[in-house]
Amino acid sequence: MSRLILIFLILCSCSKEYNILIQRTWIPVKVEDSDGQNYDSELQLFALTFTDSAFLVSRTLGTAHDRVSKYNLKGDKLELTDSQGTGEVDILSLNEDKLKVQFDSLNIVTYVPFPVQKHEDQTEMIDDLLSNESWYLDDPQFGANVKILIEFKDSLEDRIVQPILRDQLNAAGIHAFEHGYSDFHRRVIWGVNYFNNTNVLSISELDGGALNNVIIVTDISDSLIRGFKFVNGERLPIKLTLVQSNTEQIIASLSKDWTLTGFEEVKDEYGEFWNSFGGVEKGIKLSDLENSKITFHLGEKNLFVIKVNNDTLTHGSWRLSSSGRLIELTSRYLEDGNKLLRNHFLSIIKIDSNQLQIYRRETIESSEGEFARLRFIENYEPTGGNITYE
Repeated sequence: MSRLILIFLILCSCSKEYNILIQRTWIPVKVEDSDGQNYDSELQLFALTFTDSAFLVSRTLGTAHDRVSKYNLKGDKLELTDSQGTGEVDILSLNEDKLKVQFDSLNIVTYVPFPVQKHEDQTEMIDDLLSNESWYLDDPQFGANVKILIEFKDSLEDRIVQPILRDQLNAAGIHAFEHGYSDFHRRVIWGVNYFNNTNVLSISELDGGALNNVIIVTDISDSLIRGFKFVNGERLPIKLTLVQSNTEQIIASLSKDWTLTGFEEVKDEYGEFWNSFGGVEKGIKLSDLENSKITFHLGEKNLFVIKVNNDTLTHGSWRLSSSGRLIELTSRYLEDGNKLLRNHFLSIIKIDSNQLQIYRRETIESSEGEFARLRFIENYEPTGGNITYE
């Protein structure tokens, strides 16, 4: 009799857990490793819905893509089966407010029920507002002194993503500004979708790196978007503010020849040194800066050339970001018959028709055969004449 009672209690327990599991959609709010260290993971991009017909639907947040697999709840194990095979994950805890699953030693994910929202579908409006515009992201996670700028594109450009997501995601660039200039540049992808009565915006790195943001949008206007995201299990308020900039006027001011008149080194305790420059790109010498031998031409046809004492240092194409705060240079090289490209950014600190002040990391030849990546604020004035391309 005692054995029958035990079996009955086990069955009742499983049934209770099963009912808890299928009564809601779960959103990831924290990822940690076996040592309890929290970190960003691409697993934060997937919400889980357990159906009462033994199917698990994994939604890629910010898109309309669902991946479906079969599941079987076996005590503290969750068996999952899809076209790639069958595997098991450990359920560490489960109640009405929290689901904690261990995928492996590096991926312990905490889920909570998807926030209850009753919003209309405004994804088309959000997409129109963001595309080809720059927005400041007010995110306490980055710190009070850091200003995050996101440049949203309306296509994937050259980003490579899975075919199933290519028509649902777009490219973006994230730039972190501190002291008025930016050293942090990341190429990311973004998407917006309506899910569970909620407008969801996702911003993530292509390789599943340290930037995986899922923003639950709550308020929208022409120049302000509010919402929240989950960080280490807690809700964090998020605000996006449209960057106002007269890019046409800035481009007109930039498109001329500039000569270096002075510079200031920005001290960096994390200076980068190496012994070989590879022969692909020439390096600037400190004496070139000290003697103001650098000339800089930004052409109207989006071509640029940087020369040192009339010798071409680098050349290629340039563009002004939609924020008006960054010049992106795409340098072109030829090595062993192969065309090479390198993108680098200049932060505009000041600009008018008579002066240009920029910040950049520059490759400096500090001694013979040794190079360092140092940081400089450089001052330029317009110069007469034209620079020819080689």
